[in-house]
Amino acid sequence: MVDPIQIINNTGTVNIGQSHVDWLILTAPLVAAVIGFFTIWYSRKQHNRNAMIDIFEMLNEDNHKGNHKAAQEILFTAHKENRLYDSGGFIIDGYKPTVNIISRNYDEIGLLANRKLIPRKDFFYMYGKLVVVSHFILFYAINHKRLHGEPDYMTNFTKLAIHCYYYWKDERRLPRDPRTNKEIEKSVIKEWEKSLPK
Repeated sequence: MVDPIQIINNTGTVNIGQSHVDWLILTAPLVAAVIGFFTIWYSRKQHNRNAMIDIFEMLNEDNHKGNHKAAQEILFTAHKENRLYDSGGFIIDGYKPTVNIISRNYDEIGLLANRKLIPRKDFFYMYGKLVVVSHFILFYAINHKRLHGEPDYMTNFTKLAIHCYYYWKDERRLPRDPRTNKEIEKSVIKEWEKSLPK
């Protein structure tokens, strides 16, 4: 017996020896698995890329929800100048649209991050400090709504801010309060964690 390939006639008909048939039977599933793995890997990578592009658009461009970047600047400036809250501790009416843009966007992104529909570490790296500082500035107003009848108010925003804080804590570069330029301390984050519904 000629192994592994034997040409029978001049027409080009080829017989494959038994050892090659066994080899093909064993490797075909492996090749299919490798192709499947890379297809899934590439698809997931493409999904993550598209998710980040959507987030970049939401947070950097003027869209149907408003201009997030401009709202962020207004919020930080109002906080630095101590004119965001009135004497009763409520957000001044003129700043409510700004606050709504920021908190709504971060709450939606928080939901995506909690469900792992976006690349979390990439987001934390790009926007984490802004999320933490925004939540730090708005926490009093958020918590007030939770304590007065809306316990689930902006919970995704709070969870996102907590995750972002711990990401930057691990990097040893904590976000800072724009008014005092002091690092936001872990005790503040513990307060955020306690404010979440059980």
